[in-house]
Order: sequence, then C-alpha cells, then structure tokens
Amino acid sequence: MKKVYRNIILILGSIFMSGCVDNLLDRNPIASLSPATFYQDENQCKMALMGVYSALQPVTSTYWFQLDFMSDDAYCQDAWQGSKEFGEWAQNSSSGAAYDRWTQDYKIIVRANTFMLDAKDAAIDETVKSQMMAEAKFLRAYAYADLITFFGDVPIVEESQTLENAYVSRSSKADVLKYLLDDLNAAKEVLPRQYSGSDVGRATKGAALALKCRILLYNEQWAEAASAAQEVIDLGVYDLYNDYAGLFEEANENNIEVIFDIQYH
Repeated sequence: MKKVYRNIILILGSIFMSGCVDNLLDRNPIASLSPATFYQDENQCKMALMGVYSALQPVTSTYWFQLDFMSDDAYCQDAWQGSKEFGEWAQNSSSGAAYDRWTQDYKIIVRANTFMLDAKDAAIDETVKSQMMAEAKFLRAYAYADLITFFGDVPIVEESQTLENAYVSRSSKADVLKYLLDDLNAAKEVLPRQYSGSDVGRATKGAALALKCRILLYNEQWAEAASAAQEVIDLGVYDLYNDYAGLFEEANENNIEVIFDIQYH
C-alpha cells in the first residue's frame, strides 16, 4: 500500500512539475522592489522620482565652497578632502573631488534615465506623468550642465546600460550642450510655475529657464541667455528677499528669491 501511495505522489508531482516548468524560475523578487511590481500608482511613481532628486545632495568632496579656493575669494592651507589640491590648481583626472563630481552627476543621469524608462507605462494620469517626466529631464540636464562645465566633452548616456553597452564614447561639448538644452526646452513647456506644501523644491518652469540661462551664459551665447533670463523675469514669481541677513536663517528657506535649491529633510 505504501508503494502505491508513493507512486501516486510521484505521478502527481511529475504532472505538477510538467505543468509549470516553463515559468518555474520566472519569479519577481520578493526581497526587493522591481519595475515589474512597482510604479503601480502615482504615489509609487513620485517615490521613484524623489530617488532621482536625492542624488542631488553633494558628497563631501564636491561642496560648492571648495571651488572658491581656486579663486581670490578664499584660501585653503590644509589638504582637507582635496580642497588644497584644487586651490593650487594641481588637480587631475585621478583627484578625489573630480572623481566624486563625475560619479555624482552620472548617478543623477542614470537614475533619471531609469525613472523615465520604468515609469513611461505606469497606469497614472497622463498629465501627472508628463510633469514627472519633465522633472526627470530637468534633473538630467542639470547633471549634464555640470559635467560640461567641469569636464568639457563627456559621454551622453540616454538608456539603461548593460555590460554590452556599458562603454559610451565621449560626445563633443557642443553636442552635449544641445542635448541638455533640448531637455530643458521640453521641460519648461510642462513644468508648473510654482508648488506648494511638501512639493516645494521640485523643478519648476523658472528652474528650467534659469538653468538654461546659466549654461548659455557659461558658453557665451549671450543673446539666447538674455532671452531665457527675460522669460524668468516675466514669470513674475521671483524677487529679491527684503532681508539680506534673513536669507541665511532656516526659517526663510525657499523664499521668494529662491529659484531652485537642493532640499534636505
């Protein structure tokens, strides 16, 4: 009798295995998030987009004030996080600060690309999705603007990379400039003029125009830069804050003078 039961179990097991053998190993991860199981609603898409924004926060050796050591504005006497090296104009491609800036910018770019790829088929309101895509384009342009300012010719990465397409040749600075300007021009047509509440700090139309103005100015395209600056003024959103000392107080963050800044929570 035990032999009969054993044979029945073996037969049933074989039938079960043969019925699901085609997708036996085709499983979504249960210990981590996956594009196949995420992006199911607007909140999840927003969470993913915030992951792109979070890459804006600088790593230790890329703080803005360290650049002042390269000018007459400041002096650094200690080799603190590479500051003295940059202050003496002795940096090279192996310098920690240069490596960190390159890495951070491409982290923003890769996250933006991944978001746009994974969120494009999300079943959410198309207007909301369009705005989120515009924000990702702004962030990608922000990173490329930083890259060409510091490095000149850099690779344009515009797709999700695998080992097969991991190596990307450098594009000319002019081509990268055109690429990021296309992103900014597309973004400014969709982004809102302002946000409120917990959304304050996200990219706006003014942020896209101001970044466009700055990168054009850096590249000596004077007339185009002036035109973009005038568009920012014409929005009627920004003005000088009426208390200079108050600009440095935490209570006055995101005041009327701020066009775009990195948020910390």
